[in-house]
Amino acid sequence: MTIKDLLSKINSNDSFITELISDKKKLILVAISMGIFLYIDLGMIFPAQIKGLKNIGKDISIKAEEIKSVKLGLSQAKNTQIKTEAVLVKRVISESEIMILLQRISEIANERNISLAQIKPLKNKSLKDEVVEGQSFSPFSVSLEFDTDYHNFGVFLNKLEQMDILSGVSDLHIINSNDSYLKQSFIVTLKAYVKK
Repeated sequence: MTIKDLLSKINSNDSFITELISDKKKLILVAISMGIFLYIDLGMIFPAQIKGLKNIGKDISIKAEEIKSVKLGLSQAKNTQIKTEAVLVKRVISESEIMILLQRISEIANERNISLAQIKPLKNKSLKDEVVEGQSFSPFSVSLEFDTDYHNFGVFLNKLEQMDILSGVSDLHIINSNDSYLKQSFIVTLKAYVKK
C-alpha cells in the first residue's frame, strides 16, 4: 500500500479510520499484555532464576575445590605408593655381592666427580647378627672418605639411598678443608646387610 492509496482511503471511506482505531486498541492490548508479562517475568521469575544461578555458581566453586582436593589426595597417594614400592624393592646382598656393592658406590661417586680417597669394607665384630622371618643377616659396613662440596655430597647420598640394596648411613663426619672453603672432607660409614 502506497501513501496515495492511504490518502484516497481516508478521504473516501470512514471505515479505514475505524479500522485504524481498532488496530490501536489491538496495539494497546498487545502492549498491556507485554507489560504484564514483563512485570511477572522481572518481578517473580527473573529473581528466582538469578538466585538459582548464584546457587549453581556456589555449587560449581565447591565442586571445583572438591575436585582439586581429590586430585591432590590422589597424587599424594600415588607418591606414597611409589615410595612404598621403592622400599619393597630393596634387597639384602649375599657375601659374593660385596664387591658389586663397592663397585656401585664407586660408580655413583664417579658420576658426581667425587674422587674417593678411601673405600674400605669394615667387619665389626661387636655388631650382632639379626634374624628376620627366620633368616639371619650380618651387618656389614663400608667406610668412605672423600672431599667435595655440600651439593655433590647431598646428591651422592641421595643416589646411594636409591640403590636397590638395603643400606643406610650409620656414621658421618664433616671436616672443614684448609685448602678451600667450598670443599669439605667427608667420612661416611655406610651400613648394609649380608645374607648368611
